[in-house]
Amino acid sequence: MAATKKAISNKEINEELKELQDKYNDLVELLKAKGSEKKDDIKSEMASKLEGLQNTTEEGLKEVYEKGTEGVEAVSGRIKQNPVASILVAFGVGYVLSKVSSNK
Repeated sequence: MAATKKAISNKEINEELKELQDKYNDLVELLKAKGSEKKDDIKSEMASKLEGLQNTTEEGLKEVYEKGTEGVEAVSGRIKQNPVASILVAFGVGYVLSKVSSNK
């Protein structure tokens, strides 16, 4: 009789182990699915932030380009208004720079 009880106990233990293994496998699958969803959410969020950053950078570059163009046009206009003075200023700056660099 003790042998039958032990056999039943082993059978019950094996059934419970099988049940635990099934639950474990279900849990692993659930975690994989949740991880995949989270990965997709993070990927989507990063793509959105990257697009926003790219737009901001493009706007900044356009603004810098426009201001640079305005500056070049302003200098060009002044040179056209006073060509002799512009040549003298350029010569003076070049002379000063050559003296400063030759002393080093």
